[in-house]
Amino acid sequence: KEVNTPGSKDALAEEDEEKLNLEESTAYRRTTAIINYIAQDRPDLNYAIKECSRGMSAPTKGDLRKLKRVLRYLRQAQVRGQFFAWQHLPSFI
Repeated sequence: KEVNTPGSKDALAEEDEEKLNLEESTAYRRTTAIINYIAQDRPDLNYAIKECSRGMSAPTKGDLRKLKRVLRYLRQAQVRGQFFAWQHLPSFI
């Protein structure tokens, strides 16, 4: 299911504080790092991925829920980026 925003202000549920197992934690960290790299060129992801990065040391189910939302947003907003037009050197300073 696609979403229109990369993050939300959902209230945390009690089960969101449960820690992920080792395999899930590794996958969470790997995916977060990849999206963090992509976010350098995608300003729309900066805040959401910063929030996901907060859980890198001990990811919880709530952190995984946030990451899944970012991934659903990326599915919807695939073609985005910045374009920098070529600029000529100035003739004086």
